[in-house]
Amino acid sequence: MTVNMPPPGQKRCTRCGQFKSDGSVPGIQAEFYEGRAQCKECYKDLVESRRASRRPGVRVHSERPPRPLPVIDDVVHHDGPGTIGSRWPNLDAFDLDDLKVMAGKRPEPAREPKIELVEEKITQVEEHRLKRRVADLNAQIKTLTADLSDARRMGEFVAEVEALPPVEGIKPREQRSGLAEATPLVLASDWHIEEEVRPEQVDHRNRYNLEISRRRMERFFEATRWGINHNRQVFKIRDLCLWLGGDLITNYLHEDNVENNLLSPVEAIAYAQASLGDGIRFLLEDEELERIVLPCNDGNHGRLTKKTRSATRIENSIEWLLYTMLAREFKDEPRIEFLLPTSPHTYYEIYGRTIRFTHGDTCKYGGGVGGITIPIYKALARWQTVRQADLTCMGHFHQRTSLSDLIINGSLIGYSPYSLDIGARFEPPAQEFSILEPRRFRGLSMPLWVSEREDDQR
Repeated sequence: MTVNMPPPGQKRCTRCGQFKSDGSVPGIQAEFYEGRAQCKECYKDLVESRRASRRPGVRVHSERPPRPLPVIDDVVHHDGPGTIGSRWPNLDAFDLDDLKVMAGKRPEPAREPKIELVEEKITQVEEHRLKRRVADLNAQIKTLTADLSDARRMGEFVAEVEALPPVEGIKPREQRSGLAEATPLVLASDWHIEEEVRPEQVDHRNRYNLEISRRRMERFFEATRWGINHNRQVFKIRDLCLWLGGDLITNYLHEDNVENNLLSPVEAIAYAQASLGDGIRFLLEDEELERIVLPCNDGNHGRLTKKTRSATRIENSIEWLLYTMLAREFKDEPRIEFLLPTSPHTYYEIYGRTIRFTHGDTCKYGGGVGGITIPIYKALARWQTVRQADLTCMGHFHQRTSLSDLIINGSLIGYSPYSLDIGARFEPPAQEFSILEPRRFRGLSMPLWVSEREDDQR
């Protein structure tokens, strides 16, 4: 078949059906946009009608006449059914679907592309590598599943510990009988149980290892029982306040600790839990003790971070984990009460007086003239503006000092290479034992010697 052909340099607009310049003749401006089958006017009208049709509630009526069908002059033979011969020079001006409709045929539906699967052949080496990769991924899945289960159990454990009831202060009981009553205050800090001290490192004034640390911990709890029984000759003692003040382990705080420590931090925490648990059970053998209150503070050695953090100090302390494990171990013992740390300062009331417990590492000594009391009392003046306390107890400095409103605990490890390096004065290993009574509050104060004489003498 033949169709009236457009003049040279023109083509038919598929919308209005008119022949217009296609821009192929020099000097004549093109009336079509490049690549479009509609003239510029029809294309603008088409775009505007499409935009208006997207607006809700708007109906567009085009004033242009519908697109006319191509004019067929006569019918001729063509090359074959469904084909168009070379007599059709301008295929871009017509839509192939329109031609099929004119020929009485419906347009064929779009067919999905046929996907051919090609089998990929792999070598034995690649197959072995893929199997190893799958095995590694399965192992990682099992590990992550176990870690998730452990994390859930840890979350339940922490929630269980945090749900413990608040610890009430110790109040006077013998208000009418006239009996003198008192409460022992015992400080336990700076044990460093896994650190080793060899005599040649400290001029033969001290030695320390796992066996000696075990003996000194045993002597500490035995001396505590002795101090309680000794003061029962004067006072009625029903309660005990035992402070766990941190630095019970050394940890890998410094590079030389990695080389010198006898246990890893995890092993040291397990060792400390077992030793403290045995010591607390030894104190419970005293049937006259009705309450044992254990205020706790973390130290600067038991941290997981390189530097001590302010906001997340407790969350990064493995000694906090030690205290929570001990609290869970004795949760069914009604005579044991743990006061877990939530900040560097822990407060507790005994006979209506407030006691502030802190490890002491927030006080910067700096080797100043006058000893450690001057920078500590400067810090106390600042702390008093936040919350008043009648007595402050701390450790950290390994120098036992007992004043009316300040107690600094000694250490269990004793003189160490670090003490010699900073020029600290020599002091035998000792912990603090004090008696608090309702009327005058501060009473007896004495050291609990925990070492053998041959350990700290020439």
